[in-house]
Amino acid sequence: MLVNRFKQQADQEYQEFLGKCRDLHSELTEERKIGNLTFAELEENEAELTKLRSWLPKIRDRDLFDAQEYSQAIEALKACELDFQLFSEQVYESEGINS
Repeated sequence: MLVNRFKQQADQEYQEFLGKCRDLHSELTEERKIGNLTFAELEENEAELTKLRSWLPKIRDRDLFDAQEYSQAIEALKACELDFQLFSEQVYESEGINS
């Protein structure tokens, strides 16, 4: 019973993490769509990515039974990093600065 509680907690945290990753992609997509390619947006989204980067190891530390969602979370974080990198390049290009 106790093991199941730990597993359930880890599953919930990973699901929340994956949701936040989807939120970041949605935010970047929306900013691109409306042409809001500014350094302010870049900084705001970089802060969100930084939160994700620091949150995942904390979830992993509490994941005592190696939940399957960990590998999904790693892939989701990598996808966020790639999307943010692309957004960053688009902002610099929009601002007329070669990155």
